[in-house]
Amino acid sequence: MISLVENLACKEPYYVRCIKPNDVKSPLLFELQRCQHQVEYLGLLENVRVRRAGFAYRQTYPRFLQRYKMISEFTWPNHDLGSDKAAVKSLLKSCGFEHDVAYGNTKVFIRTPRTLFSLEEQRAEMVKRIVLFLQKVWRGTLARMRYRRMRAALIILRAYRRYKVKSYIKEVNKRFKNVKNMKDYGRHVKWPTPPKVLRKFEEALRSIYNRWWAWTLIKSLSPEETLQVRAKVAGFEALKGHRTDLGLQRPWEGNYLKRDSPDTASSFTLISSELQRRDKFMRVLFSCNVRKINRFNKAEDRTVLITDRHLYKMDL
Repeated sequence: MISLVENLACKEPYYVRCIKPNDVKSPLLFELQRCQHQVEYLGLLENVRVRRAGFAYRQTYPRFLQRYKMISEFTWPNHDLGSDKAAVKSLLKSCGFEHDVAYGNTKVFIRTPRTLFSLEEQRAEMVKRIVLFLQKVWRGTLARMRYRRMRAALIILRAYRRYKVKSYIKEVNKRFKNVKNMKDYGRHVKWPTPPKVLRKFEEALRSIYNRWWAWTLIKSLSPEETLQVRAKVAGFEALKGHRTDLGLQRPWEGNYLKRDSPDTASSFTLISSELQRRDKFMRVLFSCNVRKINRFNKAEDRTVLITDRHLYKMDL
C-alpha cells in the first residue's frame, strides 16, 4: 500500500467522466433524459461553474513557451530575457492577452478559452509560414549545392580545354620550329590532330602556312620562272575541270616548233623574222604544230604562231 501511495503521489492524475448515451450500446441512439441525469449527478455543472470562476487553462512556463514562442518576435527562435516567465509575459503582452492571464511561480493561468483558441489559431498560421520558410531555405541550399557542382564542373572543363589548346599549340610550335631551314619548308611535316574546339583555327593556320610556303617559293624564283608560274596559274584557272593534264610539272617553253621540229627550225626562224619585220611585233609567245579537222572530217596539218600582237595560222 505504501509503494502504491508513493507511485500515485509522483503522478499527475487526470479524471475523465464518461456519459452513457443509451442502455443498448447503440452508436446512433441518444437518450436526452438519461444524459441530463448523468450530468446532474456526476457534478459536471458544478465543475464548469468552478472553472468559469477560476482559470480554464494552466501550463508550465517552459512547455507554454515551447508551444507558442513562434507567435512573438521577442521569443522566436530563442529569447534573450532573464527567464522563461519573463519571456511568456512578453509574448502574451505582445498578443494583447495580459488582462486575461495570471502568472504563478511555475505556471501561467489563462482565464477564458477564447484566449487559448486565439493562441492556437496564431500558432497554426505561424507554423505554415515557418514550414514555407524552411522549404525556401532548403530549396535555396539545394540550388546552391547544384550551382557549386556545376561551377566546379565548368572550371574543370575550362582548365582541361585550356590544357588541350596549350598542348596543341606547343606541339605545332615544336614540329614547325625549324621549318625555314628544311629543304621543302615543312611540307613533309605531319600536322597534329587538333581538339574539336580548334578545328577552325587549324584550318586558318594551315591556310596561313600554305600562303607562307607559296610566298617563300615564289620569292626564290627568277623573273622568267615567275612568268611561268603566272602563266600556269592562269591556264589552270581557265581550264579547270576541262583537262586533267595541264603540264604543270614541266616548264612551258612557248615556242615548241624549235623543240618538236629541229629540221624545220631554220625555215621557221626565217618566216618569223619576215613576219616580225613586216608586222612589227616584239616576240613570239607560242608556236606549235596542230591538226585541223574540217566539217567533212578531213584532217590537215597546220602551224599556229602567237605573238604579242598577232595570231597566225600557217599552212605547211
